[in-house]
Amino acid sequence: MAGVCCALAAARQGTKVILCQDRPVLGGNASSEVRMHVVGATGLKGGVALETELREGGLVEEIRLDLAVHNPQRSPAMLDLLLFDKCKREANLTLLLNTVVDGAEV
Repeated sequence: MAGVCCALAAARQGTKVILCQDRPVLGGNASSEVRMHVVGATGLKGGVALETELREGGLVEEIRLDLAVHNPQRSPAMLDLLLFDKCKREANLTLLLNTVVDGAEV
């Protein structure tokens, strides 16, 4: 998730980005391969929902809101598709799945 969010943020700021993932899906532990939901500063600890609960914000919040709308059944595979779609729609982002990088020339 960190790599996807970083790549999306940089691409939205106008940077040409190549996101390489050595797996067929994005999201790392949050993908359908591992199925660990996205956590962070989003735990309900007695706060009033959407008012005083801790929240991530930014791209994590955007992704979670998209999932709430497009994935009410909470299917793990829908996160894979949502992340793939977000990356493919960014003009400055080139996505390479099933790709390993073993060096770079600058």
